[in-house]
Amino acid sequence: MEKDPFVELASYLGKYENTFGGNVRRPLYGVANKKDRFAYIAVWQVGTGGAYQPISLVDSSAPGGHSSANHNFLLQGVQESRQERAQIIETFGDHFVFFYGEKPTVLQCNGVLINTRDFNWKNEWLRNYDQLLRGTKCVEMRARVYLGFDDVLVEGYLLNTSVALAAQEMPYFCPFNFSFLVSRYTDLSHSLNSVVTSANGTNVVDGDGVGARVTASGKVVEYLENPKPHAYQVVDPTTGEVKVQSEIYNNGNTPLSISDGSTNSRSAAWVAAGRSRRQWKRPGEALLDIDRDLATQQTGGDAVTVRRSQLSSGSTFPLGNRSSSSASLAASLSTGVANGALVVDDPPSA
Repeated sequence: MEKDPFVELASYLGKYENTFGGNVRRPLYGVANKKDRFAYIAVWQVGTGGAYQPISLVDSSAPGGHSSANHNFLLQGVQESRQERAQIIETFGDHFVFFYGEKPTVLQCNGVLINTRDFNWKNEWLRNYDQLLRGTKCVEMRARVYLGFDDVLVEGYLLNTSVALAAQEMPYFCPFNFSFLVSRYTDLSHSLNSVVTSANGTNVVDGDGVGARVTASGKVVEYLENPKPHAYQVVDPTTGEVKVQSEIYNNGNTPLSISDGSTNSRSAAWVAAGRSRRQWKRPGEALLDIDRDLATQQTGGDAVTVRRSQLSSGSTFPLGNRSSSSASLAASLSTGVANGALVVDDPPSA
């Protein structure tokens, strides 16, 4: 039997909810607007020797009719949806869920293309799409499309586009849309000095020196409650290790520690001293599980007995005698199934 450690944590959070009410900041006295940014689209290629180079797009707004970044479209909306790959198993008892990573992110973008003699944006967009922007052309050229808007830069491929032309309604304004498959998403505001990222930066809202709303005593009037500093934790996305103490506090004073001590119950993921709090498996750990499952099926034994035998001696397990196959499997698990394969010459035996 295992006790879920989060049951105790939920009870604590409900009891000391007021502990977390310190950093309440609202735009009560207005906001500082961002600087205007015009959306653009560009195509970059990886050339010989790994050098990056832009591929010129048709651009009637640039001298010579070509440029490395095209702004000839009015981007009016971007719909961004993020979703996990999850499988929910409903049994007679509690339900279980398995997570397999994130689904591909596809942006749904829409806007307007001007269609006049001096602003030939509609035909430019379709020409650039056919020759450079669509995914097939990018793969052939070993290139990727970059779309910049607001304070975001996305890299990926255009999957489709649609342009509407109605002579009787709006002959000079053509609504258009396209789907953008994202391979890399960059939040540019993370490195901009003009964006407030913490209470320490509220006195300078913009790079030009525009200050926040501060009283004579130095209090920021946007705070309903005074800023309350907390120690915070940073989780390494590679190892799952917690680098800094958690910001959860007992009565607002003593840090709450979910440790190996007798006062806190822990599930199997928290048993070993010094083990990280991650709930996923490294390639080597996944290999041991596969090994154990194979042995359990072949010997007909129970999983606990097989596990104990595996910990004492791994030489009797099917994959344990295959050093080359084990290494290949571990490499496949670490890089993804699509990037590696395991070939077994003969069926494994117990």
